[in-house]
Amino acid sequence: MLHLATFLWLINVFIGCAIACPDIVSRICACQEVHNGIILDCSGGSGYETMQLLRTHQSLLGLIQSLTLKNSGFTKLLPEMFSGLYIKTLDLSENKINDVSDKAFHGINPVIEELLLHHNLLKKIPSSALSALPNILRLDISNNSITEIQENDVIPTLNKIYDINLGSNSIVSIHTNFFQKVKNSLQVINLGHNKLKAVPSSAIRGLKQLQSLHLHQNQIMQLDALSFLNLPVLKMLNIAGNNITELNRQSFLNVPNLRYLYLSRNKIKNLHDYQFQSFEQLEMLDLTGNEIVKIPNNCLSGLKQLRQLYLGQNLITTISSKAFTNSSIVILVLSENNLTELPAETISGMPNLQQVSFRNNQIKKIDRNAFYNVPSLVMLDLAENNISEIPASTFLSQLNLIFVDLSNNKLKKTPYSAFNRRVGTILLKENPLVCTENIHMLQDGNGVYFKGSPNLICNGSSIVPSTTTEQPQLIQIPKLQIAKNTQAQSNIAEHFITNMPPTEQPLFSVKPINENLFHNIVTASPETEESVPKTAITQNKNVSSTTQTAFDNPGVLSPFPIPFLKKGPILSKSSSVRSFTDVMENKNTHTLPPSIVIEPRTTPQQLRIENEHSKKHLNGAGFTNNCNPPSYHGYHKKNLEFFDEPPAWIYNPGSNYCNYYQQ
Repeated sequence: MLHLATFLWLINVFIGCAIACPDIVSRICACQEVHNGIILDCSGGSGYETMQLLRTHQSLLGLIQSLTLKNSGFTKLLPEMFSGLYIKTLDLSENKINDVSDKAFHGINPVIEELLLHHNLLKKIPSSALSALPNILRLDISNNSITEIQENDVIPTLNKIYDINLGSNSIVSIHTNFFQKVKNSLQVINLGHNKLKAVPSSAIRGLKQLQSLHLHQNQIMQLDALSFLNLPVLKMLNIAGNNITELNRQSFLNVPNLRYLYLSRNKIKNLHDYQFQSFEQLEMLDLTGNEIVKIPNNCLSGLKQLRQLYLGQNLITTISSKAFTNSSIVILVLSENNLTELPAETISGMPNLQQVSFRNNQIKKIDRNAFYNVPSLVMLDLAENNISEIPASTFLSQLNLIFVDLSNNKLKKTPYSAFNRRVGTILLKENPLVCTENIHMLQDGNGVYFKGSPNLICNGSSIVPSTTTEQPQLIQIPKLQIAKNTQAQSNIAEHFITNMPPTEQPLFSVKPINENLFHNIVTASPETEESVPKTAITQNKNVSSTTQTAFDNPGVLSPFPIPFLKKGPILSKSSSVRSFTDVMENKNTHTLPPSIVIEPRTTPQQLRIENEHSKKHLNGAGFTNNCNPPSYHGYHKKNLEFFDEPPAWIYNPGSNYCNYYQQ
């Protein structure tokens, strides 16, 4: 202990005497002074000459927090190449390194914690060279040319390493003892984008600290029994993008803490009763893009922690009545399947369900009791189906429902009687009713919107009489009631789990709803190919990403962990309407189709009193009228490297309408 304290003291003295960013180094490297050291980026030059210069003037440098030497002409790491230097993060990526001397890191001071060798031409693991780095925490050898890991490639004893990235190589086999000398510290392993035909079960068995395992985009055809035996703290398993056809119940013995399971884009055809019963802590299950035809009884029942279930892009025609019994699911995606009807028992047994998508199925019929047993429903997507009628009172019991998308169906009349007064927005564009009801209206407190539809179903022309002048965007409905926000359920989380937390924004003034904001809300499924925002798996060290794809970063999850939704805001967009005097000032007149019946207007005095009451209610809640909804395009662009498609619904609890869809 005394020797260690002396060593650390000498380092501090040495750093204190060093000159930050000396001129001779700044001539060839971008140098930045930071707390307790400097950051050097010497990319693009002659790497060998740069290293000679740095070694010569090491007394002027002190602690180098990060040294980057990308595209520096390296083909081989020579003996004692970094001798005498104090480097914490060494980035040698994007070179043409095909050989690493066994003594390449000899002489380097033992402060190095991160070594990045991705995007080179290595054909084997430089095990002997790594033995000189006893304090290393992260090792990234992704995007190289490694095909096989043999016995002499075993990782040496590195007692602190917790993250190894071997993604995007061409690995076909891994020796049994490869991870054995680091089994007590290793927390994250990335083997994605390789050519493994089976789970390397013997190599990963017994890794008692392993929390995250990536095996996506390999050639795995089946999960054998005991494939993931004795991984007691494993929280995230990603085996998406393989050729798996069946799920063996014996594959996951003694994996009690699994929370996120990614099985998307495989070839799974059948699910069985109590298929996932052993996953007592499972919170998110992604089965998107398989070949599932039926959800059997009790298949997903009894999972008390399951919050997100993704079953989009399958071939599902039947959902058994007890498939979700006693489920705690909050978000359910069944888009792009072959469902033709929604009987009463389709989604029963899910008291916590708040978002559900049936987009792009073949649904023709909806039972009036289809949603009776889902009292917490907040958002519903039924777009792109064949629905011609919605029975009266279908959604009267949904007191928390604020958004319904019925676009691109075959509705011939506005389904007023199906909804209660609390529904905030109903999207109805591209239905036959737009040929005669091409307006933006309020009816019983419901915002029904389909203005701006191209009327493709009307052959490009509207049947509305040509004598009708342009209609106002909002119609005053007297005696409009403002729904109160009820107390949120106690088991629902308070915030997003994303890399940008929600921020409060005021309620916006009355403007036409931008249909582009909602057009692609639920088109995507939670694909895992390009992963999700960087959520730290470990607490040892926070480090930045080093590769281009998120799954080559070991500390990420996909899809985005979505918060557990609260009930709607105090006042939805459609509840704020123009006063009677504002409507009268508009010189344009309009004529509603005969099928639309509007309640007689009350006197201007009554409207003035109600309007003042509404404004007082808004001001008391802290809302103003200078907010515009955020663009969903920015969100998709920012995360394009993480998703094959835009993410599914993301609803922001605990804030006003402007924050329902966060960027």
